Amino acid sequence: MNRTIFAAAILPLLCFASGCGFDLGFRLNTQPPITTVVTANSIKISEGIAVSVTVLDGGDPIEQGTLVSFTSVDPKILKIQSTAEPAEFVVFGIMPGKTKVNVFVDGDIENTIAAEVVAQ
Repeated sequence: MNRTIFAAAILPLLCFASGCGFDLGFRLNTQPPITTVVTANSIKISEGIAVSVTVLDGGDPIEQGTLVSFTSVDPKILKIQSTAEPAEFVVFGIMPGKTKVNVFVDGDIENTIAAEVVAQ
């Protein structure tokens, strides 16, 4: 029993030390004419603007076979569309407002990003 408790206590530390888990990051593939921010903490984009992004694990490409998906809480404000490339997505500013985007990695919720679409 004590070994089980010890293992349960030490596993998260080992996981942290070895870098397991997913460290959400993004790289803009296109540079829109208006300042656009897409990070693990915040999305800010103007209405009528679309930007292509690549999802990263830290600063590195995601591992092959890792499934990443996004769900906008209010797709009338912001939409994220997958592409033929599993790590590439297009972020669309639909109409001004604030929403949140849930990020799923391999079917589990990984993060929630605050998002804002601003008027041009």
